[in-house]
Amino acid sequence: MSVPGEEHDGIVLDNVNSWGQLLAWRAVLQARNTLSKGGQSATNIYSYAQYLYGVAIVATVDTDAPDYYLVEEIKAIE
Repeated sequence: MSVPGEEHDGIVLDNVNSWGQLLAWRAVLQARNTLSKGGQSATNIYSYAQYLYGVAIVATVDTDAPDYYLVEEIKAIE
């Protein structure tokens, strides 16, 4: 395990398939000051811990994602 920022200045998650995927992992993506489990398999043999505190994370999601309505801008009624 490394100290935050020692290996990466940031992480870019390009072309994430859905907003729901980001929401499901939001505790990890908020880079809280704790270890998070990732890469889980059915037997949990291939799991690993990651520590992302202080690491910038940027994600891009296409506007044609199937659940784009979750973040669609709501226009104010004038």
